[in-house]
Amino acid sequence: MSSSRSQTPSSTNEADTWATLSDIAVLAGRVEEGLEHIRKAFRLNPFPASWYYLTLGQAQYAAGEYEAAVETLRRDETYRTSSRRFLAASLAQLGRLDEARAEVELFLVGNPHFTTRHWATTEPFRDAATLEHFVDGYRKAVFRSDIAKRLSKPRKTLLAGRTVHRYRSGSARGSRAGARTSNAGEERSESGRIGGSSR
Repeated sequence: MSSSRSQTPSSTNEADTWATLSDIAVLAGRVEEGLEHIRKAFRLNPFPASWYYLTLGQAQYAAGEYEAAVETLRRDETYRTSSRRFLAASLAQLGRLDEARAEVELFLVGNPHFTTRHWATTEPFRDAATLEHFVDGYRKAVFRSDIAKRLSKPRKTLLAGRTVHRYRSGSARGSRAGARTSNAGEERSESGRIGGSSR
């Protein structure tokens, strides 16, 4: 009288354990082992939670199975979740950069402060080569939150009546166009003196 969807708690718990072990194995660089673990989890729990698909997609990406990862991560069960970052990386590795960047933009709507550097330093990777593989995919996908921090475009501000350009380093470049002070009308020298003061 049991339905085909029924499962015993023990089988579900065991499946969750294998899925968790898959994540641990991939982070340690044991990618094939990770794939075996997550596939076993699916066999034990044919109606898994969405995070199983994220774990599978992560393992497939780590193994270089990018097409398979894209197929997994575009499933309804996991699409529109944080797994999008792995989807974007997989698409980028396949050279499908327009699709990758579209997924990046969608991912950043819900994760506006995400940066590859922060992710790389907080994820518990124990294998440097595996970590670099993921970072490479993120870079190819061009997460704009990463490049925004590297932009050096100046923003104009007004300092004592003088237009300056401020850069991330905090330095200021004054224009050499003969800007004048607001109170005395005296010319500024090109040496960077402000208000005629000499220090």
